[in-house]
Amino acid sequence: MAQVVQLEQHEAVVQRAKSGAAALRGAETESVSVKYKYTPVPPSSRTFRVAKLLPPEAAFLPGCEPTIRISLFEADTDTTSPAFIDYDALSYAWDVPPHVKRPNRRIIVESGSERFYMHIYRPLELALLHFTAANTSDGEKMMSANQVPLMQDIYAHCRRAVIWLGPGTADSDRWFAYVRDICADGILGGLIGPRVASVMRIFDAAIDPSVVLDDPVEIQDRADLVALIERSASKYPIEAYLHILRRTWFKRLWTIQEACLASDVVIVCGHEQLCFDCFRAGSFFYGLQSNRWLHRHADVYSQQELRVRDAVFGATEGFLRIFQERKSIHQLRHRRPLHELVIKHSVLNDSKWKVGASLAQDRIYGLFGLTAVDDPVKAKLGIYYDKKN
Repeated sequence: MAQVVQLEQHEAVVQRAKSGAAALRGAETESVSVKYKYTPVPPSSRTFRVAKLLPPEAAFLPGCEPTIRISLFEADTDTTSPAFIDYDALSYAWDVPPHVKRPNRRIIVESGSERFYMHIYRPLELALLHFTAANTSDGEKMMSANQVPLMQDIYAHCRRAVIWLGPGTADSDRWFAYVRDICADGILGGLIGPRVASVMRIFDAAIDPSVVLDDPVEIQDRADLVALIERSASKYPIEAYLHILRRTWFKRLWTIQEACLASDVVIVCGHEQLCFDCFRAGSFFYGLQSNRWLHRHADVYSQQELRVRDAVFGATEGFLRIFQERKSIHQLRHRRPLHELVIKHSVLNDSKWKVGASLAQDRIYGLFGLTAVDDPVKAKLGIYYDKKN
């Protein structure tokens, strides 16, 4: 989700600033917690704040995490404006604990962006999407009214969207490495890219030898794909793939538009990363592996294997939503009206799967970016967040 720009330093003893802004102001030498204050962005402007990652400062005490340092400045959503810059837009998810009534800065920042910063040390520019004008007398609200309309432009005009799935594990590292390996020779990339029109024919022919192909290019593609299947399908880390699909990011509503509006997307988990097409290729190859398993497996299946494969089938719903919306926007050049999007993403489907949102309003506001700019329903809606929610 979008980041909060109310930046705060905690625990001066371990010199762990929550933003480089506090560190650059010398707040690391203070013995009390200090809130970073700045002038709020005017509600009527098309301006948003961008954070440039600076090299981290080593921890004062051994074993402690380094200090995150960033440089904050303002940018404009208008691509023709002198204030427009190239930037990456960060997308991540956070959860509100059961005992907390509403999200706060600590939940939003520490659960997502801080962990991402701690993994990405190289210079990188990221969109800082503020939830409210920080340090106002009204306190923290979920999101300022002017931010929601800006999100479509911010993510659509970014250099790329950086999806942060969270810290890595042995399972996630194994799956990312496996996908890089099966994508290395370009076979899958060609099938789901330039030759996507014939991919399902080749898919069927690779699984069923009785399927006849006439086109020489398709015949060669089938031969290459069969060789890849024979070499790698049996090694597919299925449970690791399931753990990836169960990450919170795939279950949240706001992340749909964040991943779909950007023309380029990179998916990061811990220190590993894949481009969107490579991630999609890994998902596509699981479909091949699963179909091959069905056609060639013995009649007896273990309950554990059936449970895992059934779980994967259900867990792909989140990624499929992203893929379908990206295809609609970038390939078909078609944007669904708001009422259709609300029904699609906020009503239980046949699998009883419903995308998550923290607030009721977000089931509408979180889909604004996927609609056309002149969507008639969106144009009539106001954007309101109040203390009761």
